[in-house]
Amino acid sequence: MTKARQERKAVTNLQDQGFSVYLPSTPRRDPFGEALGLEPLFPGYCFCAAHTEQPISPLRSTPGVLSVVRFGQQIAYIDALAIDRIRLAESYLAENPTEGSIQAGDKVRIVDGPLAGLEGLASNTGQKRIEVLIEMLGQHQRLRCDRDQIVKA
Repeated sequence: MTKARQERKAVTNLQDQGFSVYLPSTPRRDPFGEALGLEPLFPGYCFCAAHTEQPISPLRSTPGVLSVVRFGQQIAYIDALAIDRIRLAESYLAENPTEGSIQAGDKVRIVDGPLAGLEGLASNTGQKRIEVLIEMLGQHQRLRCDRDQIVKA
């Protein structure tokens, strides 16, 4: 687990110590699909492979690292197959930038706020807000919602 927004710093410092590190990233894009750089796929986390003879105690004091993920006293691990699947997802997201983004006409569900659970159609999409057409009390209503309140249905 890395400190807030210090994933790249942690990766660099871990690599300098000889650890094999993987930070899955995805392109950060503006509303028009233009690439603005990369952002971590799992903010606050990176994957670190340690060899059996390599001590992991230096991990805790590495700049940028908050802690080692554990389940009780047991250090969490992830198998190579799961990492391969994450790599596939990462490459898919890089090649399909608009996949998963909400477009006008998409069926959406409100997931936060007093109207959570309602479904409707996205009509106007902006950088920060999405207008959703829902049927309420027998009439069609337009609601403006923040992007983080809406998911594809």
